[in-house]
Amino acid sequence: MPVQSKLALHGGDPVRTRPFEAWPPRDEPTEKALVEVYRSGRWGSGDEVQRFERDFASFVGARYGVAVSSGTAALEIALRAIGVDSGSEVIVPAYTFFSTASAVLRANAIPVFVDIDPLTYTMDPGEVEAKITDKTRAIIPVHLFGYPMDIEALRSVSASRGIRIVEDCAHALGAARGGRMAGAFGDMSIFSFMSSKLMTAGEGGIILTSSKELAVRSQSLRDCGRLPGKSLYEHHLLGSNNRLTEFQAAILNRQLDRAPERQAKRASLAKELCRRLDRIEGLRVGQPREEEVDHAWLCVAVAYDRDAFHGVPLELFCMALQKEGIPCEPGYDRPVYRNPIFLKRTFDRNQCPVGCPFYGRDLHFHSIACPIAERLCEGLFLIPHHLLYEEDEVADDIVSAICKVKENALDLIFETEFARPKPDSL
Repeated sequence: MPVQSKLALHGGDPVRTRPFEAWPPRDEPTEKALVEVYRSGRWGSGDEVQRFERDFASFVGARYGVAVSSGTAALEIALRAIGVDSGSEVIVPAYTFFSTASAVLRANAIPVFVDIDPLTYTMDPGEVEAKITDKTRAIIPVHLFGYPMDIEALRSVSASRGIRIVEDCAHALGAARGGRMAGAFGDMSIFSFMSSKLMTAGEGGIILTSSKELAVRSQSLRDCGRLPGKSLYEHHLLGSNNRLTEFQAAILNRQLDRAPERQAKRASLAKELCRRLDRIEGLRVGQPREEEVDHAWLCVAVAYDRDAFHGVPLELFCMALQKEGIPCEPGYDRPVYRNPIFLKRTFDRNQCPVGCPFYGRDLHFHSIACPIAERLCEGLFLIPHHLLYEEDEVADDIVSAICKVKENALDLIFETEFARPKPDSL
């Protein structure tokens, strides 16, 4: 096959010039609902929030929903609701967004990192049991990029020990395993509605549980420590204000109405795209497509072998692909424990929670090694979900753009190196 035309990064014509569907989605029913909230004068928690809590919980398969200000706040509240506190340990995956671990620190507890499965990119249940101690209070499995991990595999190592499971479903709206939705397996689960998520109100989150006790505790922790039926000036728990607004709930309610339809569209195009990407030497789509699994497809995660692309660095590959009209980005560039806050232990002035007497053990994060997670950080790029609502030509454009970059890989390296400023001669 002849080398395709000059890369757009170097002045050539891009593969795709048509814009993708606008994200976040906007429509007249949502606009009308927002105007109604505005005119009502009730902008704080009201009918829209209550409807959203009820309908979202029902959609996932839980009894109670507690809407909050963000997915991060949802995790922090859920951990405190189940009793995670000073000296506790919580097991988290090494490859995830920072909030999964920072929520543990905010509870003054210790995140204990486990490696991931090389095929699913989610927490490896086989690694979990070896990390359980007498201080382990919870496990946070993350349904990464929308792939629902096997929560039941964790039950065999957690149930007999009284260890709680809090599902991090920030990526996983609509994901399911064996017909059961992600978010309905754990003691509690959380979802996020920030701008890049499958449903969004700019920000927002929700906690789900089928335990009335945990729901009431979560409501109190969200709402300044108040309890239902009590005085507004009577505070029982050390809660904060993490309430969702009526405006956000109005947006989310209209998106929830369309969630099954949008899930079906994403799945159809994602599966076709995966089949085609797997045929390109040097690429491998992670997260297996199993019959009993419904992937939510927050993104298509693609493992990248730079040797097959003549050594083109991942960041440069993504930059070239973006110039061809295909939005993409590298995955997480480090395991969570390689962040400065862990390496320097700058949690607070007294080095809590690690150095606190409540924990009573020393821990040096720089000695942690999760080799599978570390390798994944070197070569994974993500194709975002908002590309997956389009016509069939999207898969053609993505594959064509990748092939064009690959066939021009030597030029990409040469011209980039040539354009780099040279040091002054002596």
